[in-house]
Amino acid sequence: MIENTSPQKIVKAVGVLYLIIILAGVVGETFVRNRLVVSVDATGTASNIRASKLPWRMGIASDLVMHIGDVPLMVIFY
Repeated sequence: MIENTSPQKIVKAVGVLYLIIILAGVVGETFVRNRLVVSVDATGTASNIRASKLPWRMGIASDLVMHIGDVPLMVIFY
């Protein structure tokens, strides 16, 4: 299927996938982990997560989007 596609379309798809992966990573790291995770206090981290369930779930969703975006990228590069 990819063999019949023009190189320009493949490059655009790779660029869009990379953009999605980068944006999802920035959202997950900046808005979730930096605000909820306490580096030396597991109890503090757990209480932050319990108090902010929606942002934590958004962080997990952004990680999932990153990993789902990795799959077609690997297929294209293969």
